[in-house]
Amino acid sequence: MRSLAICRPSSRRLTHQTLCHRLPGCAVHLQWLPSHVGIEGNEAADALAKEAHSDDTPLTTDVTRLDEARNAFATELRGEHPDERVAPGNIHPRVPSNKLTRQESCLLSRLRTGCAVTNSRLYLYKKRDSPACSHCGVFDSIGHCLVVCAAYNNERARLGAAYGRMGIACSTKNDLLFPRCPRLLLADAFRYPLVFLEETGLASRL
Repeated sequence: MRSLAICRPSSRRLTHQTLCHRLPGCAVHLQWLPSHVGIEGNEAADALAKEAHSDDTPLTTDVTRLDEARNAFATELRGEHPDERVAPGNIHPRVPSNKLTRQESCLLSRLRTGCAVTNSRLYLYKKRDSPACSHCGVFDSIGHCLVVCAAYNNERARLGAAYGRMGIACSTKNDLLFPRCPRLLLADAFRYPLVFLEETGLASRL
């Protein structure tokens, strides 16, 4: 009974019809029929399926109530996501790990999750006397290292030029770690920050 409660409506209808036929004492046998075997009903269904996929078949915008309910539930569930950037529906682009080394993927993951080893984090763990940047003297953070610290202005200028050629913004930490760009550009959008981190020596520090 539990299986009937959670199965698809079509399966429930088939089960109901089967039981109705068995009640009078009839024996019911179910047999799977593959397509293209000369069965009239099968041939008709196959022809209709092909017709539905042809270019001449008009598309419809009609949706079922189930589709509407599923979409509404997904939207509501996403709105409860703890990350304020994801809740409105702005899903983070995935790191193309198949095009990066394991070390590069781990570095990007630390930066994206806020777990990079900055001076402020070392200070939090009592492994450093000050949370300040060694170059600027201000609070050291991932955002400071990537887009603020003047010690890396030359490398940052090259990074900005590379992003500019792709038409991608790079003025904030999120621009670099969660780039908004076409999928074809995503690998390069992650590659250039890695080059910046390597040139500045931040790759080995963070």
